[in-house]
Amino acid sequence: MRRWCGLALGLLMAASPRKASATVGGPETVEALGWNSKTQVAYFAIHFEDETGRNPRIVGIPTVGNRRGQTFVLAWSRTEGPDSLYERALHSLRGGLKPLPLLYGRALLLRPQIVHADTLTQGDEKWPRFRLRAWARPGTVECVAYCSTALAIIQHFGVPGRKDRFAIAAFRGVPFEECYETQVPFLMAAEGETVELKANPQ
Repeated sequence: MRRWCGLALGLLMAASPRKASATVGGPETVEALGWNSKTQVAYFAIHFEDETGRNPRIVGIPTVGNRRGQTFVLAWSRTEGPDSLYERALHSLRGGLKPLPLLYGRALLLRPQIVHADTLTQGDEKWPRFRLRAWARPGTVECVAYCSTALAIIQHFGVPGRKDRFAIAAFRGVPFEECYETQVPFLMAAEGETVELKANPQ
């Protein structure tokens, strides 16, 4: 499944000039891996577009049970750098998944409300910080963004045999240098419900 790096926020604004020196910061992009019909869980890979050499972090989102909609991280995907166990586990996972049907692949720009605004300070660095809330029909989403209030849904996915929908949101959620894009997969909320979009799940 194709990843969309910088798509949504590139449409919204021109990025600030990046520093020429090497950095360990960078965007976090998402790839939809697929759907496990037995466990009713969708899986996604979070790719770190930086120079740390981290493996993509694999997360699952259940659609049933008391953990419905709660993102969890597969423990074996927390390793860094080349790892044969990681490769075997990922291959095994992919083998049991069906594709998530892509319903809509164009960026849908949301109109977020600024719930709170302040400044994050780390040493000599300062970044504007915003708590955003937006309607992402039929429910709402909330997130913490830096440097910009831009918020978009960049992909919508169906679920085979279910009415549930998954989506990938994009916003500037990495407070480093000029602030980098974060993409977050989530199970879309029902009417009256709110989903918290959290960058880089642990």
